[in-house]
Amino acid sequence: MTYVYLDPDGLQNLINGLKAYADTILSNKEAVSGSNAFHCYPADLMNFDAKLGAAQSALEDESKDLQVRLDSAKAANESGLTSTDADGSIAYYIPDDAQDTAENVRTSNSLESVIQAREDAEFLDAYSKEGYTKEIWEELLASIKAHQDDPAYVNVLLNRTGRENLLDIPTRIASHSQGDSAEEEVSDALGHVLASASSMWSADKAKEYANGFINDIEKNGGRFNNLNRMLMASREIDIDGDGTNETVGLKYNDNFLLTLASRLEDYKIPLKSRTTNPELLDTSLTGLVHAMSGNPGTANKWLQVHDADGKLDQTATEERVQQLMSKTLLAGPDGQGLARGWTDDWMNIAAQTAVTSVNSGSNLQDNGSGEATVTASILNEVGESGDRIELSPSSRNAAAIVFSAYPYGFQESTQTGEPKSTERKKGALVEDFENPKNWSNGMLCQPIVTDKALANIVGQASKDDAFLAKLAASQEIFNKKQIFENTKVGADSGEEINQQNQARGFVAGAIGRQRRQEGAAADERIQFWGDLTSKTVSLVPVPGAQEVGPVLHIVGEFAKSLLVDGVKGSSPQNLEEQAKAKNDNDYRQGVTTNGITSTLYILQSGQYDQEKVKERLIARTKNGEAAGYAYDSILNKDGSLKATVNSMDLTGEQVRALNELSGFLEENENAEQKYATGYDSASGVK
Repeated sequence: MTYVYLDPDGLQNLINGLKAYADTILSNKEAVSGSNAFHCYPADLMNFDAKLGAAQSALEDESKDLQVRLDSAKAANESGLTSTDADGSIAYYIPDDAQDTAENVRTSNSLESVIQAREDAEFLDAYSKEGYTKEIWEELLASIKAHQDDPAYVNVLLNRTGRENLLDIPTRIASHSQGDSAEEEVSDALGHVLASASSMWSADKAKEYANGFINDIEKNGGRFNNLNRMLMASREIDIDGDGTNETVGLKYNDNFLLTLASRLEDYKIPLKSRTTNPELLDTSLTGLVHAMSGNPGTANKWLQVHDADGKLDQTATEERVQQLMSKTLLAGPDGQGLARGWTDDWMNIAAQTAVTSVNSGSNLQDNGSGEATVTASILNEVGESGDRIELSPSSRNAAAIVFSAYPYGFQESTQTGEPKSTERKKGALVEDFENPKNWSNGMLCQPIVTDKALANIVGQASKDDAFLAKLAASQEIFNKKQIFENTKVGADSGEEINQQNQARGFVAGAIGRQRRQEGAAADERIQFWGDLTSKTVSLVPVPGAQEVGPVLHIVGEFAKSLLVDGVKGSSPQNLEEQAKAKNDNDYRQGVTTNGITSTLYILQSGQYDQEKVKERLIARTKNGEAAGYAYDSILNKDGSLKATVNSMDLTGEQVRALNELSGFLEENENAEQKYATGYDSASGVK
C-alpha cells in the first residue's frame, strides 16, 4: 500500500483559500452580470459567464476533493489506521490495487465508519447516563454490531468513549434496564469491539490499555464485573476442519491478553463484586481463560514455564496449569454452572493447542514438548477432578479433537507401566525411543494422560457417537500406519499390535465403567465401539495410509462415514453369537471384534500368504494338523485379502476363520490378554 502524508493545517488553509477564491469568482461574476443587465446588455457575456462558472466550479471540486483527503487522513489517524509523523504530518493510505481518487481514499480510510463511530459513541454515552427507549437502543446496538469488526470504527468508538468510561457503561445501562437484556448485549458487543480494536494495537499500546483496565478496576472494583463480561464474548470457528463449529473466545492482541493475565492471576476480587454476581466472579480468571480459549498461541505463552536457557520445565508447567485450573471447581457430577464453562474453556484450550501443534509440525520449539505438556496437564486436571465427572458436549468434543490430533499419545496412555521418557504416567512423552520405528519418524511429542483421567474423560465422552467415531477413525488410521510402515522395512509388528489391542480394550473398559456409574447396561455401547473399530478396516485405504495419520479433517471424514445409518448394532449376527458362546460378560463381544479387526490388519499388510497361514495353523494346533477352517475364504492364493472381505459384512465361514487365526498368528496371539488388560485397567480405576 501507499501512504500519502500531508500537513493538516497547511492543507486546510489551502482548501479554505480555494473556497474563498471560488466565492470571490462567483460574487464578481454576479456583479459584472448585474451591471451588464443594468446598462441594457451592452456586452455579450455568454462566454464570460461560462468560463467563470467553469473556473468557479473547478475550484469548488478541487477544494472538496482535497477536503475528502484531509478528512480521510484525520479519520485514519484517529482510528489508528495510520499514525502521526514526527513533524506533525498525517497520512491516508491507498491499497496497491487502487487509484488515488477521492472515492477510493474515502473508502480505504473508512471515513464513513469514523463518522458513524463518533455518532454512536455520543449516543452510547448519552443512553448510559440518561436512559433510552427500546427502539433507539436496538438501533444503536445494531449499528455497533454491524461495525464491530471494522478496525476504523472500533478504535474511534473506544477512543471517543474512553477506557475508564467503557468499564462503567454496562452498569449504567443496567440502571436504565426495562426488563431487557441490554446489559448483557452491550457487554458482548463491546467485547467484540475491544477484541477487534486490539488487533491493530502496537505492543506498547496493548500493554498500556490492559494495565489501564486493571488500574481502573482498582479504583472501582465493580468495574471488574463488566470487564469479565466483555472477555466472555465468543465466536464460532471450526477448530479441526471437520465442518462443525466450536464456541471459543474472541481473537485478541497477545500482548493485551498476556498483560491482563499477569495482573489478574493474583487479583483479589472485592467482596462487593462477589456478592453482586458470584456466578461470574468465582475467580478473577473466568473471562480471561475464556478469551484464551480463542488464542491458543497466547495461552501457551502464558502457561508454559521455561528455564533461563529457554528449555521447557515440564514439571513447573504441569504445576502452573494445575494451580491456575484449581482457582475454581472443574466439572463435577452435576456439570452445571460456572464449573461447566470453566471446564469447557480449558478443554478448548487443549483442543486448539493440539490442532495448532499438528498444523505447525516441525516449526514448533523442542518438537512440541511445551504444547504436549500443556495439553496433558489440562486433560489430567479435568479427568482427575473427581471419581466421577460430568462433561458437557463441548468438552466431549474437545476431547475428541485432542485424541484425534495425538493418536500415539492416546495409545501410549492406555498402556500399563511407566512411559519411556517420564518418571510418572503424566505429562509429555518426548520422542526419544531407544530404537526408533519407521512409523515414528518426524512425530511430535505426545501428551500422556493418567489412567483415572483417561477413563473418566473417555467414559464421559463415549456418550456421544461422534466422539467414538472420531476416536475409532484416528486410532485405526494410526494403527494401520504402524503396521504398514513396519511391513515396508520387514520389521515385526507384535509390540504395536499388542498396544493397539490394549488401547481398544481400555476404551471398552472406560465405557463399561461409565455405564456402571449410571446404572445402565454396557453391552450395546461396547459393541458399538467394536463395530466402529472393525469397520475402519475396510474404510481406511492401505496405499497412502502413512500420509493420513495427522490430517484431522480426514479423521473427520472417516468418522462421518462410520456414522452412516446402520452402523450402530450392525455387527454380524454370527459375530455376536461367537461372543456370547464364549462368555456372557459385557466385554466379550468387544474381545471377539477386536481379535478379528487386528487379524484383518495383519493379513491386509501382506505379511502372510495362504501357505504361511497354513503353517502357522499347523504349528499352533496340538495335534499338528490344520484346524480345518476355510482360510481360503478370506485370502487369495497370493495371500492378499479377498475384495469381498469387509469387517461389517462377513460370512459365518469367514468369521470362524478370522476368529481362529486371531489366536494363531504370532503377532496377535496375545490379543485377548492385552484387550482384557486394557479393559480391566480402565474399568477398575479408582
